[in-house]
This record gives sequence, C-alpha cells and structure tokens, in this order.
Amino acid sequence: MQYEEICFEVKKIIKGQTNLDLQNNDLLLDKGVDSLSLINIVIEIENYFDIEIDPEYLNYNTFQSIASVSNLIEKQLSFNK
Repeated sequence: MQYEEICFEVKKIIKGQTNLDLQNNDLLLDKGVDSLSLINIVIEIENYFDIEIDPEYLNYNTFQSIASVSNLIEKQLSFNK
C-alpha cells in the first residue's frame, strides 16, 4: 500500500471517529481530537491495517498528525512483509 493510500484511509478513520475533515499536517490535538477518540482511532487503525502498534509508539509524536500516523503505518506494513 502506498503512502498516499495510507493517508487517505487514516483520514477516513479519523473522520469516522471525530467527524473532523483534516489535512495531512493538521495537529490532531489542536483540531479537537481527544484522548478517547485517539484510543478508538488506534483500535480502528490496527483492525483496518491488520497491524499491532507497539505501546512505545503510543505517544504525541507518533499521533501528532495524519502524516505522522501514516509514516508509522507505512513502516509497520513494510516490516511485516
């Protein structure tokens, strides 16, 4: 899966959980994504992409924006090949 496709799917997941229409570099917390929504987003991402996000990546830097989340997913998918 290409990076652009990952971003598109992450946007859909975030919109489904928060009803926010965000751009790739928008700061999630600044745009109103709360901690409960983040938990649900993580679960949806893990289910959709069939990955398990290591707890060490469950932090602000990783979940700062759609772009940062997509980078993590891209690395996870290439690692799992």
